[in-house]
Amino acid sequence: MTRALLIFLAALLVAAGCTAPRAEAQVSLLASWTGAEEATFTGILEEFRKKNTGIRVEYRGTRALGQVLKAEVAGGRPPDIAVLPGFGDLMPYIRQGQVRPVETAPAADNEQWRRLRQGGLAKQYAVPVKVDLKGLVFSRAPGPERAEELLAAGDWCLGLESGATSGWPGTDWVENLLLQRAGAEVYQRWVAGDLPWTDERVHQAWTDFGRVLGPRAPAALFTDFWDAGRAMFDDPPGCRREHQASFIATGYGGRPAPAPEYGEHFDFRPFPAFPGVAPASPFSADLAARFTDNPAATLLLQHLAGHTWPQPGPPELADRLRERLAGQDTLCFDGSDLMPVELRTMFYRAVLEYVADRTKLDELLRRLEQVRRTLQDDQDRRYSWVTVSCGR
Repeated sequence: MTRALLIFLAALLVAAGCTAPRAEAQVSLLASWTGAEEATFTGILEEFRKKNTGIRVEYRGTRALGQVLKAEVAGGRPPDIAVLPGFGDLMPYIRQGQVRPVETAPAADNEQWRRLRQGGLAKQYAVPVKVDLKGLVFSRAPGPERAEELLAAGDWCLGLESGATSGWPGTDWVENLLLQRAGAEVYQRWVAGDLPWTDERVHQAWTDFGRVLGPRAPAALFTDFWDAGRAMFDDPPGCRREHQASFIATGYGGRPAPAPEYGEHFDFRPFPAFPGVAPASPFSADLAARFTDNPAATLLLQHLAGHTWPQPGPPELADRLRERLAGQDTLCFDGSDLMPVELRTMFYRAVLEYVADRTKLDELLRRLEQVRRTLQDDQDRRYSWVTVSCGR
């Protein structure tokens, strides 16, 4: 075929409106969601794709989120957006100038909620994507209503295995018990690194946690947190109540048919405050942050900021969870999610050691206190502790 003929054919294609395909914009996004949560999130991403034709989102879900992100940032190839479980993970990247500030964010209901969403920082660096209530008690029957009675009741479902983050369901217990017994002000001081781990109120929270462990505690070390509560529906029940976050309700549906139904087979309520303490609810928020200047990533972050992650379960359960989240007077970020990563990792390990041997509590708290002091005193580390963890 002659060069003249090639030119002629190209001219015909242009005249017919046929042009070479334009390169598709792409956004890379890293998060921890797999399974049912990944399916929900990919549905949110599909809505974005439909609104922004020509932008493709490359999603990767991994339980080793922290390790993967650290390696990719160090290698100079970070994802455009990463969804992190809290400010504790985000702070080092903010401090090193590797996270871009959020240019547009949803309007805050009030100043306190704005400061809470920003973790006390002057600028906002992330948007909450998925918010879950924590400190909920799921059970088949109502059971005791007072905090002391619940602690004494026993028969708690507990699973601590979660891969690289094993132990976190136990940290949720300690955090919530401190919040419900000592109050939001003490809790906030502890999360900010201003209250020693050896303080008697922190010690009491661990002791309270020890009361719910029961004789089956060692088995919790090898039980996946998703599976622990399913034993409530065995015949006879392997346990009778579970202290967990709102998302756990999706795990109950993973049992063989017929799956437990909300209202008929289980219900939930918040773990109550102790007498004389104002009620407060812990919550977790997965935070999406932008690590590159990719314009398409900015569009996706705006989409995530304006999207409400659906609450789990059937409509009746989802509506009640949404109402409870909106109706709280005081909300407090999950404490370990706000702590420096080194301290949080030690917290996870301390839970596992405590469950294995409850005589080690004082030793474990001294170790945690040493880590806190090291992080507070070493100015070269320049750790920015989250100063605001509770608000509304």
